[in-house]
Amino acid sequence: NSRSGASLALAAAGLAHAAETVVTRDDVPTMKPASDGVVEALRRLAGRQELRAAYVIGDSWIDGAAARGAGARFIAYRRGAEELLARGLRPWRMINHLAELLGLEFAADGA
Repeated sequence: NSRSGASLALAAAGLAHAAETVVTRDDVPTMKPASDGVVEALRRLAGRQELRAAYVIGDSWIDGAAARGAGARFIAYRRGAEELLARGLRPWRMINHLAELLGLEFAADGA
């Protein structure tokens, strides 16, 4: 989304304080499915801490394509495997509710 749209959405959800970095379409030359946004987020985060693994949670094939292009693992949210596989995407995990993230084993080795 745009910077203003993302800021409004984060504020409305009470999450504006929780984001380490926010990358919007205003920050990158090419929007998804290009990986520019994921690459920019990783660049910003790498300057603050050691990154062992990256995950993209998304509800569309374009999120999966952006993750793949940046070397990040894709967690498909409320998306059927058939749609993703038809586009050559294999999600690392598939979830139907964000609370499922709490039960995932996030490992740097790609497990």
